[in-house]
Amino acid sequence: ASEVGTGLLLNNRLAVSLLLVVIMGCLGMGNGAVFQLIPQRFGNQIGAVTGLVGAIGGVGGFYLNVALGSLKDSSGTYAMGFYLFAISTTLGFAVLRLATVSWPWLGSGGRVYRGHEQQVAPGRRPLGAGEPA
Repeated sequence: ASEVGTGLLLNNRLAVSLLLVVIMGCLGMGNGAVFQLIPQRFGNQIGAVTGLVGAIGGVGGFYLNVALGSLKDSSGTYAMGFYLFAISTTLGFAVLRLATVSWPWLGSGGRVYRGHEQQVAPGRRPLGAGEPA
């Protein structure tokens, strides 16, 4: 919604600035969620998967700017880039919601299910019953 609002309000600098802060906050929370899921899903390969996810994020961060600039050059406005960003994030969210159905360790509300056997990396201890996920 923030991306669409940014595309619609490009002439209002204050509104765009506030919406971009909201977008960056959401991206930061999504980034934190991805890195929180890595040890739950890839317990024995935390380092490799963290590196891979970080590299993909770096490439994505580079190409997002290139794509936004190319769309501005072709359409004359940044609005189309924000609309496509909104569509891609909505599709990504839908795919993630479909994928979570097959995750046996994910409980209601996105919490880690305590009954699932965790694969814990060497040197780490598993989550206990009284510890927050």
